[in-house]
Amino acid sequence: MDIVLLHGFTETPAMWSKIQQDLTQVGHRVLTPAHLGNIETPYSTLTMEDMANWIFQQTKQADFHAFVVVGHSMGGYVAQQMLRQNPKGIIGLGLMQSTAAADGEEKKRNRTQLAGILRDKGSSSFLNTFLPSLFAEFNRAQSKPTIAELGQLASLIPAAGLAAQTEAMRDRLDGVELLQKSEIPLLFLPGRNDTLIKVEDLIKQAAGCKGPFQLDILENSGHMGIFEEYERTLAALHNFIDFVLFHQ
Repeated sequence: MDIVLLHGFTETPAMWSKIQQDLTQVGHRVLTPAHLGNIETPYSTLTMEDMANWIFQQTKQADFHAFVVVGHSMGGYVAQQMLRQNPKGIIGLGLMQSTAAADGEEKKRNRTQLAGILRDKGSSSFLNTFLPSLFAEFNRAQSKPTIAELGQLASLIPAAGLAAQTEAMRDRLDGVELLQKSEIPLLFLPGRNDTLIKVEDLIKQAAGCKGPFQLDILENSGHMGIFEEYERTLAALHNFIDFVLFHQ
């Protein structure tokens, strides 16, 4: 099966290296593209449509025509935009510590403020506080080496690109109705201790789905389940792939 894995905000495709290897070993083709904003781009501003179009360019070059897309956090927002633009090309969609809901007004104001800070002051101070907060509090001490590595990689992302991604997330469309009316298999993979996205909201979103879905809660994770509970995350993806195949 062809699978596209989309990283989140302040992240890079390197986050998928182990899981890409594990999925490839059992016969899947796995694409892990970088988002616009992570790489040098002529765009000073970005929209979710821009970001989805860029990923579609990468899937076309990789000869992916019908595929499963799984997005972590911001990657989940891009995945939903891809489904909106090309519903026939997406045969399964997973939200990994992500949500279908658009930002509320307070969150939008916070993103506007953050975009300004990133452009004016760079990303260093922001990353120092933001990255540790993505992990469940009880996982942070043992995750310090991982957080440090993520920080090193994130520091290489242009601050202007992070600002543009922040604005794209702020302005994204609400995807709740899109997913709930979709008939393709869906995966909701929240972290029980995620301080950014409430599990209760994901449960409500999943419960309203018309088509087949899986809801798998990572009980010992915050927003970074791929690092906090790797084996559980890998198992959830294997189960979802089987689920998609069953519904073909």
